[in-house]
Amino acid sequence: MYCAGLWDAHVHLDDLHLIVNLLKHANAKHGIELVARRPQWFRRAFAPAKPRIECYEEVRLGDKDVDELFGIVAASGPDDRTGV
Repeated sequence: MYCAGLWDAHVHLDDLHLIVNLLKHANAKHGIELVARRPQWFRRAFAPAKPRIECYEEVRLGDKDVDELFGIVAASGPDDRTGV
């Protein structure tokens, strides 16, 4: 069923939201949640303890990861079959 595909895209949008907010705001809350969901996006075990952290040294997104993030955005948008 196609709606299940939309649901999956929305689940992955949470990961996109977390990585964007982690990089933009260096918010430890987003870092803690994201490392539990996507540890492969970090160069090592990542346990932020401070309210604000320097995360740029910890995040490691390869070409495949960036392609996946763009795919999440594309899959979450309007669809010719559903108009949603």
